[in-house]
Amino acid sequence: MINYILGLDIGIGSIGWSAINLDKQRIEDFGVRIFDSGESNNGKDRLSQDRRRFRGMRRLVRRRSHRKTRLKNYLARIGLTTSEKINEYYEINNNNVIELRYKGLSEKLSPEQLAACLIHICNYRGYKDFYEINIDEIEDAAEKKEYEKERSAISHINDLMASGEYRTPAEMIYKCSEFDEPNSVYRKFHNSDMSEQVNLISRNMLEKEVSLILGHQKAYYECLNDDVITNIKTIIFTQRDFETGPGNENDQYRKFTGYLDTLGKCRYYKEEDRGSRFTLLADVYALVNTLSQYQYINE
Repeated sequence: MINYILGLDIGIGSIGWSAINLDKQRIEDFGVRIFDSGESNNGKDRLSQDRRRFRGMRRLVRRRSHRKTRLKNYLARIGLTTSEKINEYYEINNNNVIELRYKGLSEKLSPEQLAACLIHICNYRGYKDFYEINIDEIEDAAEKKEYEKERSAISHINDLMASGEYRTPAEMIYKCSEFDEPNSVYRKFHNSDMSEQVNLISRNMLEKEVSLILGHQKAYYECLNDDVITNIKTIIFTQRDFETGPGNENDQYRKFTGYLDTLGKCRYYKEEDRGSRFTLLADVYALVNTLSQYQYINE
């Protein structure tokens, strides 16, 4: 039996290998296996990034559809309207939903018009930060530029709301000349790759708008009491924490159980969790571990 060591150099596009005979102190054989790497665009992008982006888009569409279904079912349960009537309304009406949302602040809407307003906000429920971020702590230049662009877009909308003394985003879009669309009754408020201007409406503005619309409409519909309004807002705006991850939290077979629950245990202190990688202590450990592998040979 040969006493040997197999050395591997594992990369993203190849694996280099070498077999060393320890008895004869020589390399018996070596080679490399080359395969398609998980990168694209000359190494600038990873294929996993595209997969994550597409998976995120599928989740977004699925959850948006689920919210709308829940909202329609709830409106039917309280006796306001039905899914069939809502679908019929969309088929036969030239629906200018921004105008409806504005009128809903001071005029009576039909049940289907009110449902259309709520569904529209359910589709586009505003921007919300996952975390409170200090821009000075962002080191990556591209990430910092993107964050500054988001802050600028939010500030722009806030300035428009304040200058026009608008009560809601729909009223701002309906009245402000910046959202005029030539030769059309519809308003131009969706972001487009053809325009450098980005508009971001914060979620708390839309929460306030839903409260104002339902607060006025409940004078015409007995089913819209305070508890019902709270439930409608919960359906539209509830969002799971980012740390919670995908899937049902109460499913015992759920693959993802949270970041903290996936931490392993220390090799030496079995009852202690492993330490975080990006800490000063981890850096000191990495340095000491590297230095401990060096040898000084006095020839």
